[in-house]
Amino acid sequence: ILIAGTTILSPGNRLLIEIRSVAFGPSNKTDTAYFSGSSAVIEVLKGSRGGQNTWRYVLNTSGFVPGNYSLEITGLDVQGFRESATFTLFP
Repeated sequence: ILIAGTTILSPGNRLLIEIRSVAFGPSNKTDTAYFSGSSAVIEVLKGSRGGQNTWRYVLNTSGFVPGNYSLEITGLDVQGFRESATFTLFP
């Protein structure tokens, strides 16, 4: 799955991408629930001439369980930059 967007952040700024199952939380040690998630650090890319800068992340969902997921994007070089979204992964 390609997750991408535009930003006013400058090219080269680093973003932390975190994806985790909404169902993830405290559980008993004997619970057989499965965690699905991913994280990565990516860089903002220069946009086309006169256009906004972009970012992109390719999420490999093999091994992920179907369900609802949260996506959080945090600026590592720009304090206070944070965006979030949710999505559903179907079987």
